[in-house]
Amino acid sequence: MKKKETLHVIEKLGFEIRTKRENFALYRHGGKLILTTAVPKGRGDLHVKNQFRQQLKLTETQLNEAVRCPFGRKEYLEHLIALGHVTKD
Repeated sequence: MKKKETLHVIEKLGFEIRTKRENFALYRHGGKLILTTAVPKGRGDLHVKNQFRQQLKLTETQLNEAVRCPFGRKEYLEHLIALGHVTKD
């Protein structure tokens, strides 16, 4: 997975990005911090795809769909609700 793809996914899913030593992403819902992940600033392929996927609480299929487009912010929120990480408003 390339850095550009990881940044695309976290922006698409609604994460807030903070840049310091690494690109640090925060997912908030209803003002509450739900998930965090970091994307290294390296170039080329990042060898953290499985770790990244697990931090986002996604299956491999869902991550691949998020990269290609059919899985977006709405679907991600529904997924987190189903997992019990977010309460339904």
